[in-house]
Amino acid sequence: MPRRNSAYTKNLIEPIVKASVSDRWETAVLEWDICDCEEDESAETNCMCGHEGIRYLFYIRNRNNGTTFGPIGSECIKKFGRKDLSSEVDVQERMFRLYEAITKREYIELDTKFFSRKFLLYLLEQGAVSEGDYGFMLDMFNKRDKDGITGGQERKINAVIAFSIKPFLQRRLASKRK
Repeated sequence: MPRRNSAYTKNLIEPIVKASVSDRWETAVLEWDICDCEEDESAETNCMCGHEGIRYLFYIRNRNNGTTFGPIGSECIKKFGRKDLSSEVDVQERMFRLYEAITKREYIELDTKFFSRKFLLYLLEQGAVSEGDYGFMLDMFNKRDKDGITGGQERKINAVIAFSIKPFLQRRLASKRK
């Protein structure tokens, strides 16, 4: 844990612990879940820890008492030391990056720049893609030899992105960008 009198401790750790049932940071962090995420494209927002210029604004809620805090940057969320929260941060950030690329009409490849296995699973769990499309996209994502993807497979990848993933991201994120 950071020094007791640091701004980080006063602005983030102490409020989180005070608003938790637990009185220790190590156990208090287990009470919090991400409840929302927005994107500040201009990165003019500050994290509650004091860090300036965050782009992805996370909001957390204590599952025991309903208290909410934010905005919190992704690096502070990761300092909670929870794999589930770090994974969710990764998925949320990928969604915004992919959405931005789509709105700029960039060519989207099924690679690690925009996708991960967890992100593909999230798209399935949220109903953005069907089980069949999820299996296909996962198989294509896992291919070691991307040059071996056929023209037909490439067209299907593009169709899943354009007709399933893009509309999902538009519905989910259009109002969450500043």
